[in-house]
Amino acid sequence: MEILSNTETMEEMMKKTHDSIDEDFPPNENSLYNLTDTKLTEEELETWKTFEWRRPHEIFKGEYNLFSGGIDPNDIKQGCLGNCYFLSAISAMAEFPDQIKKLFLHRELNEDGIYAINFTLGGENYTVLVDDHIPYYVKKHKPAFSQSKGNELWVMLLEKAWAKVNGNYENSIKGFVSEAFRALTGAPVVFFKHMYIQDIWDEIYEADQNKYIICASSGEGQLNKERYNEMGLISEHAYSVIAATEIKTKNGPERLLKLRNPWGHKEWLGKWSDDDDSWTPKLRKALGCEEKNDGVFFMCVGDYLSYFRTTVICKLHENYVSHSIKCKHNFGDYNLIKVTIENEEKIFLTVSQLNQRWARRHKEYEPSFVRMLLSRIVPEDEEDSEKFPIEYIKGTCWKDEDTTIECQLVPGEYLAYIEIHWFDDTQFNDFVFRTYSESDPKIEEIDKEEYPDFLEQSLKTCARTSKEIKTYADKGEPEIFRAFSVKESKTEYGFLYYENNSEGTTLREIVKFGELENLYVMPPYEGNIIEIKVPPGENRIVILNRSDRGCSFNSTYYTTLIKPVSDILEVSKRRGRKKQIEYRDEKYEVYYYVYKDGSGYLLYFENKSNELEDKEGYIFEGTFYFKLENLEIDDDEYRDKQEWKVKLRPGETSYVKLLMKDLTKSWGYKYSYSFKIKEAVLNNAELIERIKNNGKKKQISYKDEKVEVYYYIYFINERYMWFYENLTDKKFKATFSFELNNLKLDKEEEKEEKKEEQKEEQKEEQNEKKEHNLEKEDDNAEEEQENENGWKIFLLPGESCIKSISRIDAKKESKYRSSYSYRLSSKEEDE
Repeated sequence: MEILSNTETMEEMMKKTHDSIDEDFPPNENSLYNLTDTKLTEEELETWKTFEWRRPHEIFKGEYNLFSGGIDPNDIKQGCLGNCYFLSAISAMAEFPDQIKKLFLHRELNEDGIYAINFTLGGENYTVLVDDHIPYYVKKHKPAFSQSKGNELWVMLLEKAWAKVNGNYENSIKGFVSEAFRALTGAPVVFFKHMYIQDIWDEIYEADQNKYIICASSGEGQLNKERYNEMGLISEHAYSVIAATEIKTKNGPERLLKLRNPWGHKEWLGKWSDDDDSWTPKLRKALGCEEKNDGVFFMCVGDYLSYFRTTVICKLHENYVSHSIKCKHNFGDYNLIKVTIENEEKIFLTVSQLNQRWARRHKEYEPSFVRMLLSRIVPEDEEDSEKFPIEYIKGTCWKDEDTTIECQLVPGEYLAYIEIHWFDDTQFNDFVFRTYSESDPKIEEIDKEEYPDFLEQSLKTCARTSKEIKTYADKGEPEIFRAFSVKESKTEYGFLYYENNSEGTTLREIVKFGELENLYVMPPYEGNIIEIKVPPGENRIVILNRSDRGCSFNSTYYTTLIKPVSDILEVSKRRGRKKQIEYRDEKYEVYYYVYKDGSGYLLYFENKSNELEDKEGYIFEGTFYFKLENLEIDDDEYRDKQEWKVKLRPGETSYVKLLMKDLTKSWGYKYSYSFKIKEAVLNNAELIERIKNNGKKKQISYKDEKVEVYYYIYFINERYMWFYENLTDKKFKATFSFELNNLKLDKEEEKEEKKEEQKEEQKEEQNEKKEHNLEKEDDNAEEEQENENGWKIFLLPGESCIKSISRIDAKKESKYRSSYSYRLSSKEEDE
């Protein structure tokens, strides 16, 4: 039998028995040892072949029972089977008699000699059926293997049930106390290797206070078997730890451990042994130290750490129950299990893999490395739930049959993230998820797509409580911080986390890892150089996967804080280099300030020509030509360019920010500029007034006869502005033709202006001049046909318009000649 099944009912199992014989584990040599590939010595094998199978009435003289009187740890006597780990576990459990009785489905003698025993195997509950045929050592007139001191069956039946799930008695030789505890109790089990822990006392003392079951295993280490024997101990042997006590002696405080040898004899001979002179009568009585060879002895914690290699703690709770679900885990994937808690309570969550014993046909099998991370689903009505929807609770990782998280949980919904790095992905990829608590929490596997960013969100909240937090207060931003740790999640996942709670500053940082041994950066980031940008109110996390326990790294940070421009404009005026626009020794009231901060340069411009007393303000139009080194213009329109344009009316300001591209490299810039200074005309009415007051006025005439149609020509801002007005009571139509040198007609601009004027006029006069406007639209359509060297004018009585001609090259001379033809007509004349 490779793996036991828990799908059979008790009735189905009972049918497999015949004449008090369990057909799955019959009383023959197959149930004793391996017929092929046995590990027994020749002498042992010859002895085992002499064993007979006898029933209790053939073993005991007089009456016998399943339990006779009380269950006592000293009842257990080991036989010639090397299963001290198992006997040590039940010996330690015997300190809690009710827990032994819970293992038996029925607690009285069965007439058919069939007994059902409750085991937890691979995280699932099983009922193991055995008959009462026991191996008997005829030569020594006693059971071949373990037995009780009295006429009771419970020890022999537990040993037989364990042999059955192992395939036979031989296969139950050697093992770990931890696996025996798991099978016998279903409770979480933890073990500590003393070579990896400096002081085990706190763990043992707390376990003793919680009335947990504790065992220890001796090991050779630097000591040989002879040394163990000299000190009354057995190498490679399991002992029960009964108590942990702190006492006061004349030499100061002492920490003592009380242990039991499951053999029931052979005890420690060192300090604090039964007959050691360290004992006082008062102390001996207080701690119950008896001078007899019963296998019970005391030793100090220092000697304990020297002679014992591991401590195993079974966290058995009298009223706790377990519930489990079985899941399939694909190689390289992960599972999400939802756990719903209704009452605040202590709970254990365990991932169980197949035990090596149940994979006997696959000799290379071993438990795989497990990561488990528990987080709470934050209710929507909680503060910050939108930003942090998953709250990290606890994490662990382990390479063993069971991996457990122990915690106190409040009511709510929780998610367990489970990732297994299978040792052999072709044979086994199932695991059991198990809860152990007073209540019956709901557990269910859910679709990972419900929480696709679970790991990221969970580790963010883990990082927020990190002890490795560094703020940027030294750079003036205490509300921005980062946290970096490769161990705080307890899952071999590291993190580099950033949170920006500032009002407006953006953090930009490049992290360069000079060495990443057994660590690698997870997507969406990659490589040894990572750039992080965190705007105000946001956070970012980089997850590092730790591929082995031993890891090393070093890192360098290149940081810049990009302040809001509004915060540094005034600073740039106070602390920046001030420059004034000038050309051919003429200075203009346009200034710019160059300010260097940690992120690059700010060029801040202001047009102060509105403050001039002796003349009117002007418009500044400039183009700055940059030669940038490791800088870019922080403007989407100009980001990939090397120039930037600015236009400032009197009193206006503007700026351009040059940002660093690569924080790890040097940066700088050179520049030149060209500009125009134009008279400032704020609106069309002001422009017309200026043209009429300052322009050259001309009147339309024909054959020396002048008509009340005027036009004005005024040069401003590299343009000849032509303003026409019709003061007659007739319609004025004209065509102006030009010969231009270094000039061009501003047709498109003029048309747009004209259309805007017409729209306004049409709104004002739409009820009174519908027919009039229709005429105008017809003439506008005709105006579209004008050629490139002239324009057409159409003005109704009292109307005006503006046309313009621009200079092409401001540095060259410009000329023009004009001619015109016109017509004045009334409506009647048109008809």
